[in-house]
Amino acid sequence: MSLKIDPLSFASGYVAGVATALLARRLRPVLVELLAVAFAGFEGVAYAAHVEKERFEDIVAEARHRARERAAETRPRREV
Repeated sequence: MSLKIDPLSFASGYVAGVATALLARRLRPVLVELLAVAFAGFEGVAYAAHVEKERFEDIVAEARHRARERAAETRPRREV
């Protein structure tokens, strides 16, 4: 059983490898920049979510406080 190498297949594989290596060098800065923009966007969304969570927690705390005040007002007072 002998291994036959097709010159056209070999050449196209070689060219594909070289092209990938050359493109990788040029695409790396582009990919790094795209990831930097994506991370900045993610951080912005995370910050906005944090702010909204804080606002919601404030609303819940205020509602809980009002409910306790109303419960205290309607509770009969004991005379001592």
